[in-house]
Amino acid sequence: MPRSAAQIDAARSNGARSRGPRTPEGKARSSANARRHGLCARNVILDDPAEQAGFDGLLVGLRAAYRPIDAQEQELVRAIAHAAWQLRRAQALEERWWDGSEEALSLETILRYQARAELARARAMRELGIYRSGTLHRAAEQPAAKATPAGRRPRRGIPALPANPRA
Repeated sequence: MPRSAAQIDAARSNGARSRGPRTPEGKARSSANARRHGLCARNVILDDPAEQAGFDGLLVGLRAAYRPIDAQEQELVRAIAHAAWQLRRAQALEERWWDGSEEALSLETILRYQARAELARARAMRELGIYRSGTLHRAAEQPAAKATPAGRRPRRGIPALPANPRA
């Protein structure tokens, strides 16, 4: 059924009045309107300083473990940290569900979020490995030696890897 001219005019005038939040506080409050658990967020959701410190500690530990050498590796390590943080949040939600204090989400939904975080972490780790092997191969292709340090010739098409630059 088509809308009348009065309905169209009313919708237009109502739309003209609606401008959304104007203050920084209102914008910050409205940006979190639909957030319940932060497991679908593209960015890490840190609600308080203790969570910020926990995430920063995780990121520092992963950077120490992986020792990224360029911006791409740093981004992949951050993706690993983000996925690991999401996994921790999902596991905490599951614990609260079993305790009976989490009623907003079903166990099936929580387990789906856990699986998603585990897959994201594994994918980021795999991409970091692929990226590192590609950069090591490019470094090895420049002046390729005839034999590897152990005296063996590399297989055809696969250049010998140099000593680990991160060691």
